[in-house]
Amino acid sequence: MAIRLRSMGPRLRIRGGTFTPIHFRKSPAALPAVGYGSGGNRFILFFFAGLLAGTAAANFLHASLSDQAGYYLNLLSHQSNLGRTEQLALFGDICRQRMVEVLIAWLIGLTAYAVPCFCVLSAGFGLSVGVVLSVMTGQKGILGLPFFLASVMPQAFLYVPVWCLLLMWGIRRNGRLRIPALLLVLAFVAAGSACEVWLNPYFLSMTG
Repeated sequence: MAIRLRSMGPRLRIRGGTFTPIHFRKSPAALPAVGYGSGGNRFILFFFAGLLAGTAAANFLHASLSDQAGYYLNLLSHQSNLGRTEQLALFGDICRQRMVEVLIAWLIGLTAYAVPCFCVLSAGFGLSVGVVLSVMTGQKGILGLPFFLASVMPQAFLYVPVWCLLLMWGIRRNGRLRIPALLLVLAFVAAGSACEVWLNPYFLSMTG
């Protein structure tokens, strides 16, 4: 008959004078996500892959993107001239759009396909950054990079932690709702939207 002993170390079974360790399988929630890289590195890899693809696409489609880039740059340059009513309307539109994006990402994080979906989103975000940065560089030359950085400041200091938190929830995939944390995230999104409307024009004015 087997005799089981409990100790401070691993659980052992004595059978015929031989100590044999008993291995236990971890619960699925405790297991790390398999595939698509390791930890958050997978999202960084997909982001840079999308960044390279966006840069290449902008170089091939530069002529067709020039008109759209001019329209976008014109909107950014005239944003500081908006009246109070127009600024409030713009804040409502931006805040609503950002919150919808965050809610979609949050719902994706509750599914079993959170990791591959977030990999696709990371690649898509890198693609858009590559296209916008390349077009701005083509339009403004050496000032393209400073202008791009000014166009995402200071709201990036609020949006980046939000997306990092959403990605972390997607990696864990434990299906918890975290309603209080979600409300805090939405508060950060609202603050970031306000920065886009009222603070971002001052950062853009620094680059001319």
